[in-house]
Amino acid sequence: MSKNKKLDPRVKRTRAALRDALVSLIEERGYEVLTVQEITERAGLNRATFYLHYQDKHDLLEQSSNEMIGDLRDGMQAANLNPVTLDPEQPNEALVALYEKIAEQERFYRVMMVHKGDFSFTQQMRQMIYSLMNERLTTLQPDVERYKVPRDVILNYGVSAYIGVIIWWLQNDMPYPPRRMVTYMGRLMKYGPFSAVGFPTPDAQ
Repeated sequence: MSKNKKLDPRVKRTRAALRDALVSLIEERGYEVLTVQEITERAGLNRATFYLHYQDKHDLLEQSSNEMIGDLRDGMQAANLNPVTLDPEQPNEALVALYEKIAEQERFYRVMMVHKGDFSFTQQMRQMIYSLMNERLTTLQPDVERYKVPRDVILNYGVSAYIGVIIWWLQNDMPYPPRRMVTYMGRLMKYGPFSAVGFPTPDAQ
């Protein structure tokens, strides 16, 4: 269970208000020029309340990022119910939860991954998706001797694809719902991009 789920509801509301204020101000003005005073004014709180929770704006950003990643991880673990399959028409519920959680906090993820381009946050996302893919790859094909491409290349290709598509999804106001996105990504992962655009695969020739 992530740390923020153990907090008193009032504390969670306060922290959420400060996080939302931070995100809205980053979106408007950028991170570097912001002050704690501006953040608290936007949140409708005082500086004393801010310092009960955070040391400075950097601490607010870091803890907020960690809490969001923890919430993502919890949601994915709770939704990871269906067996591991190669059928893209049966979307993996953990990945559906990933997109749904991002959609719930769309503004935060758009600022962190698109506008602000926070490298450390994106790296945390990469590591979480990497761990999930690594686990599922082991389940689907434990025999590394059968791999046609080195395992680390496969995993990094998959993670980079997911991160890139999530960024595109956010940039374009999430044009497809979460479950459909997982289906599309599943098709791409199973059949490959050439097959997805109608070219015959080697097996079909």
